[in-house]
Amino acid sequence: KTAETDDGSVNPGVSLAYNITIQNTSQNGLPMTDPVLIDLLPLGTSLPDSGPNDAPVVSLVGDPDGLSLGSSTIGHFAGNTYLTIPLSGSLPAGGSVTVRVYIHVDANAPSYSSQIVNHAFVTSMKEGVRTAENPTGATFKNNEDGWPDILGAGDDGADDGRLDGLRDALGE
Repeated sequence: KTAETDDGSVNPGVSLAYNITIQNTSQNGLPMTDPVLIDLLPLGTSLPDSGPNDAPVVSLVGDPDGLSLGSSTIGHFAGNTYLTIPLSGSLPAGGSVTVRVYIHVDANAPSYSSQIVNHAFVTSMKEGVRTAENPTGATFKNNEDGWPDILGAGDDGADDGRLDGLRDALGE
């Protein structure tokens, strides 16, 4: 993930563009079908009505072959906001797609942290076969060639309380 601002600084009142890249690192050549990006927005940020020059708040960067952007939905839980961003189509093995999300840094952002940390997760609306090795029925493997466990499992620096709330909100 990368973030862009007009002047390189991040202060309350500015807008940020997050570029979140999804890569299909499949070792077996299989496509990632109908990926869904779940973006847990940083504390102290909100979604603007539009990006600069009336750009959409969520968009694809470039023209990814075989993928299109579906209608994003906004969810809330315990003072947190998350976006569910569905993509339609297949991301081939070795391919990548970048999703741009505009956010606004609120006046209360410094009270949360000196850093603005965004957490994003990839899943799919397609359910695979649930097995002992793949208890969630994932349709693609993670970048370590393993079946992903529950949302946010692993040490990505995310606050466990926020991830627990997101799991509850998503029904995991």
